[in-house]
Amino acid sequence: RDIPTPVPVPAQAPSGTPFADEDEAARNALVGAFLNHRSLDPFALLDVPEDVQPVALRKAFLAAADRFSPLRFQTSELKEKAEGMLAAYARAYGALSEPEQNALWKKRRQAHREKARSNTGRPSTAEQFRIRTDLLDATTQFDEAKRRLEARNFAGAFEYFEYACDIDPRPLYQAHRAWARYLMKPEAHGRLVLQELQELTRQEPGLEEGWAFLGDVARGEGQWALAEDALRKAFKLNPQQRRYVALIQEIARRR
Repeated sequence: RDIPTPVPVPAQAPSGTPFADEDEAARNALVGAFLNHRSLDPFALLDVPEDVQPVALRKAFLAAADRFSPLRFQTSELKEKAEGMLAAYARAYGALSEPEQNALWKKRRQAHREKARSNTGRPSTAEQFRIRTDLLDATTQFDEAKRRLEARNFAGAFEYFEYACDIDPRPLYQAHRAWARYLMKPEAHGRLVLQELQELTRQEPGLEEGWAFLGDVARGEGQWALAEDALRKAFKLNPQQRRYVALIQEIARRR
């Protein structure tokens, strides 16, 4: 008895969410959000009120992260922008989840509201949603931040380094902001700041301060090999700085 030959069944196309690259509205929304996100503070970026509660904040973050999920895009250019937005949303969520940073951002918003009122006699509608960094000077903010850092006012220094980075996100300012973030609360921020400085030095290998701060944070975290490597790179960029030599020798004695 002949056994019938089975008829091949055509493979079904995947039924998951299609990529959004061909959707012009989705593409334009991503590009627009990416171009605009640096001008927004964490409250505006996640579109939450200043008195947002933890559960609502988490829901807003998850919704924002899903809106431009990198998994929705296929081309490298759009995928990279989506990853940038996801990182920005994560930073905003982290900032607003921590009471100290949340309070700093509220304080900054209040300062901008007062500045707008003094300039116009009434609050600016746009100001409530954006930081008006075009009215500020990054160098002035950076100098004030360094003065506060020297005075060991670490939270105040972080606040002004944030101002400087909002206006001009140059690597030097970002490195100092990371260092101030660490000094504010070493036991809580150590791992985050190490990642931040490692990424920064990867992108800017010629930044002495980036390597120096990475070395100092790694020492504080007990990561001696990383600390020594970072300090050696800082010393290579500035052989006149003898502090690096002393710290490298101290690490060698510990190991």
